[in-house]
Amino acid sequence: MSGSFTEFVAEDSALAWLEALDSAVPYGPDFAVGEPGAVRSDPNYRDVLMSRWPRDAQGRLARVAALSRVVSRGVRARRAG
Repeated sequence: MSGSFTEFVAEDSALAWLEALDSAVPYGPDFAVGEPGAVRSDPNYRDVLMSRWPRDAQGRLARVAALSRVVSRGVRARRAG
């Protein structure tokens, strides 16, 4: 079946989207078990939830949302003035 939606397509699309947003896209082996940037502790990949990343992302998104609100208010104030 041509045009099927596979895990590779989803992953490749997500990585391209992140790169387009100028987000850092790390190389997998750089954060594997035993490496300084490891996000897993189980070498058999039984720890499937990497809780640090969502927490870190939530903090970054909150800062972006706050900045967006400030900019929007400034634009509206300038248009009104």
